[in-house]
This record gives sequence, structure tokens and C-alpha cells, in this order.
Amino acid sequence: MRLTSEDKFDRHLDTVRIGRSICFGGSPTSPGPQTNTTNTSNLPAYLQPYVERNLGASEAQAGNAYQAYTGPRVAGFTGDQQNTMSQTMQMQQPGQFSAATAATQGVVGSSWANPGTAQNFMNPYQQGVTDIAKREAARQSDIQGVQSDANFAKAGAFGGSRQGVMDAERRRNLGQQMNDIQTQGANQAYQQGMGQYNAEQGRQLGAAGQLATIGDQSQNAQLARLGAQAGVGAQEQGLNQQQQDIAYQNFVDARDYGKNQANWMSGIIHGTPYSANSSTTATQSGPSMASQLAGLGIAGAGAYSAYKKG
Repeated sequence: MRLTSEDKFDRHLDTVRIGRSICFGGSPTSPGPQTNTTNTSNLPAYLQPYVERNLGASEAQAGNAYQAYTGPRVAGFTGDQQNTMSQTMQMQQPGQFSAATAATQGVVGSSWANPGTAQNFMNPYQQGVTDIAKREAARQSDIQGVQSDANFAKAGAFGGSRQGVMDAERRRNLGQQMNDIQTQGANQAYQQGMGQYNAEQGRQLGAAGQLATIGDQSQNAQLARLGAQAGVGAQEQGLNQQQQDIAYQNFVDARDYGKNQANWMSGIIHGTPYSANSSTTATQSGPSMASQLAGLGIAGAGAYSAYKKG
């Protein structure tokens, strides 16, 4: 029986399959049929124009150039605030503090035992009082001497040894009395001077405390005044900030109006209930000659060449 060209090619393919099976294992098989599936889906006709217009509007918005906001975003300090801050920075220590410090240091550095302090505070008129007391004591002693001389004269013993003893005792007593008067006067002046010194020290300390209190009150009053001014300035700055925030928000609303409308329309479209029309098309096809040769590899290609030569 005469073999056709197709029969020869089939025999060559069988030979290649058998050879491939021997070389690589397995049974000679041919590729199975292939299936191609195509799915199509269409929106409802009444919704199609809305979707298309919204997509067009969104594309136009996406192509817009960036718009920068040129207005101020942060409200700066007002003139009142700057003036208040300047006054606050220029505040100095109250002068009363320095005076109080100097007075306190003067008290601390002073002492009753320092040379010359007692003399400065002792009453200079005390010695005059003492001298008067001493002069009176001398006068009384002289009177006693005159009376003693008279008594001795009457007794006829004037100028005797007894009179001499009495005069010596009287003069000794006068001297002792003079010393006592001087000591008592000096002690009194000393005590009075010390009391005056302590009173002066207490007065200076009290004055220093009052000065410090006045300085503190003055500074607190100034700080309270500046704080009130700062509060008013902060309110003014806050109002300016609100105005700038409103201006910026108006700019953003105007800039993004088209985009927001497109987003809003997209939400409406997605929220509309509908069912899309869909269809599926499937096709099957057997292996082509080229696919069989590709599946058989180099051996198949050789068989095909042999076939062409036959």
C-alpha cells in the first residue's frame, strides 16, 4: 500500500514519541485541547453616562497644577504683645531691695563691742548729771567738816588728834562717794547707750524689711499689670489666628471644590444598587502542528525536518 505524506509524518511522530519515552521516561502523550475564556461586563445603560462624566471630571481635576496658598498661616505677635514683652525684658530689681540689703548688711556688720560704738550712743549729758551729784556730795562733806570743827572747838579739842582722824575719815568717805557717783553715772550712761543702740538696730532691720516688702509689692504690681496687658494681646492674636484659619479654609474649599464634587458623585454612583450585564465566551482548540513540535522538543523538530525532506 502506498503511504501518503501525512502517513509518513504520523509515523515519524510516533517514532519520536517512542524515542522520547525511552530517553526521558513516561508514555508518549500529546498536548490536550486548550480552553480560552472571555468575560465581559457592562454597566446599565442609565448609569453609563454618569460614570463616564464623573471619570472625565476626575481626570480633569487630576491634571490641575498645584496651587500654593500665599496668605499668612500663623498670626504673629501684636504691637501690644511686643510692647509688653519689651517692658518685661527691661524690668530691673526694685531699688528698695538694694536699700534693704544695705541696711541689713549695716546691722549685721555692727557690734556694740566695736571701738567707739558705746561712746557714740552714750548720753553726753550724763556726765554733767554725774558732776552735779559729785559737787553736791562735796558740798555736803564741807558742811559736815564745818560742823565737826565747831563741835571740836566747843569741846576745846580743836586741832587735836581726834579732829584730825575725823577729818581724814570724812575726806575718805567723800572720795569713796565721788567714785561711786561717777561709776553709777557711767553705768547708767552705758546702759542707756546700749538700749539706744539695740533700738537703732531694730529700727534699721524693721526699715529694711519694710523696704523689701514695698519693693516686692511694687514688682508684683508691675508684673500683674504686664500680665493683664499680655492677656489682652493674646486675645487679639487669637482673633487674628482665627481669621487666618478661616481664610485658609476658604482657599482649600475653593481649590478642592471640583475634586470634592467628583468624590461625592462617585459615592452616589457606588451607592446606587444595580446588577451589571455579564457574559462569558469559552473556545476550545486542539494542538497545532507547531505546538506538537514544541512539545516534542529537539527530536520533534528533527522529525519535522525528515518529514519535509521526504
